[in-house]
Amino acid sequence: MVMEFNLLPYREARRMRQRTRFFRFVVLSCAAGLLGAFGVAVVFDSQLVGQRESNDLSRAEIKILDVKIKQAATLQTELAELKKRKQALDDLQFERFLPVHLMNALIAHLPDEILLTKVLQSTEGILISGEALSSDSVFEWMTHLNQKSDFFSHPELMEMRLGNSDAGSSLKTPVFRFSLRVKLQTTATATSITTSATLSIAPLAPVKE
Repeated sequence: MVMEFNLLPYREARRMRQRTRFFRFVVLSCAAGLLGAFGVAVVFDSQLVGQRESNDLSRAEIKILDVKIKQAATLQTELAELKKRKQALDDLQFERFLPVHLMNALIAHLPDEILLTKVLQSTEGILISGEALSSDSVFEWMTHLNQKSDFFSHPELMEMRLGNSDAGSSLKTPVFRFSLRVKLQTTATATSITTSATLSIAPLAPVKE
């Protein structure tokens, strides 16, 4: 007698178990994928939030720097304006006392043998007329004006002639009448320019009237 076994129920049960395990695996895999994606999204979102905060902080600092730069530019403009005003005041102060400075500079190294009779200021400089007992004293004075004066430069002898003095002396001593012109330094360079060149003018022979 042959015994027969019906394996269909067993196979069906095993198939159901395998299907259940497969579905569980798929569900768990999907859940793990969703959790991983959520975690990545959370990390990216936190990084984006940090980047936004950093950008906002950078913008705020840039705005502060812009304000400081504008303030610095304003201060520089005000400083330049103050310098211009100070220069204008210095120029006015210089021009106010210019005649006194000029006369002091003219007579600072004036030899005793020279008498000034006329001093005129023109657009070309200072025109000076005078009388001297010798031509050497005139050239010596011109050298001093060229080398040791902060107000004058490039003295130029216009004329020198031998004649009688116009100073009212009863002796009528023969003198050298001369006229010369010197250039006036500007207020900006009057205290800084020093001339080292020496005069190359040869002594003029006096001409009798």
